Amino acid sequence: VYRLEHNLIPVLGEQEYYGVRGIREEFMNLLTTTQAQVADLQAQIYKLVGYEFNIDSGQQKAKVLYEDLGCPVLKRFKTKKGGLKTDADTLKTLAGFKNEDGTPRFPVIPLIQKYTKLNTLIKNFYGKLPNLLHSGFFFPSYMHLGTETGRISRGRPNLQQTEPSSRKYMV
Repeated sequence: VYRLEHNLIPVLGEQEYYGVRGIREEFMNLLTTTQAQVADLQAQIYKLVGYEFNIDSGQQKAKVLYEDLGCPVLKRFKTKKGGLKTDADTLKTLAGFKNEDGTPRFPVIPLIQKYTKLNTLIKNFYGKLPNLLHSGFFFPSYMHLGTETGRISRGRPNLQQTEPSSRKYMV
């Protein structure tokens, strides 16, 4: 273990020192493109539902899905407190309902799923990564004892969790 640690420290130190190059302009383009997609999805959702609501609110989303659109309420769709779920698994199940001709029974659900995914990318990655660049580089911390499995992990920012679409702008 000592030999492994002894040899690993200079390698990780060098990687922390030199950083990972990132292209700020491309990250900003990715952010604005995704924001435009989210705005377009939001408009489509509002058009299908017939009115505006907070798509990020679980309660408002539940009202739209179960009361206004008439999605079936299965026993597993209820929370312990009696509320109605709108999590990813529930939406996936509801998206699987089809009409007799094979078209989606609730066409707004795939749009909500895509909206949620893109909005999460904006909040967790695309909106934060450009601000974490310093002189064109990310300087993540490497933790060689940070996991139970023994692998090396990164933090501040955790570039291992970034989406493949953003990794191509890290060179």
